[in-house]
Amino acid sequence: CMLSRQLLHNRVPVYCFVYLYCRYYMSPEVMSSMPYDLKSDMWSLGCVLYEMMSLKHAFDASDMSSLVMKILRGEHLPIPPQFSPELRDLVRQLLSKNPKMRPSADQVLKMPLLKVRWCSSCSPMR
Repeated sequence: CMLSRQLLHNRVPVYCFVYLYCRYYMSPEVMSSMPYDLKSDMWSLGCVLYEMMSLKHAFDASDMSSLVMKILRGEHLPIPPQFSPELRDLVRQLLSKNPKMRPSADQVLKMPLLKVRWCSSCSPMR
């Protein structure tokens, strides 16, 4: 997968991309040698969330070529049913084969799922 990091070069933001070998989180577009963009990071987030929910990789195979084919086809294991429909839907969106269908980080942060909910007997932390 690729990780992006904004650096300042002569006070102008520059994005550096670092390629790391983490095959389980590589997006279909990276596997297809297409240009990397931030939607690939959102795919990786979907893989990590899936793994946290199921304690398994979303895409798993006995060899690299089978893994690549599963990722390119978007054939992930079923999302565990014990989680909220909103969380399962978020993971489905993040693991969309089409990068344009994946939410941005900003969109994810604005989702009702991530809003803090206070009950009437709860007081905010100070």
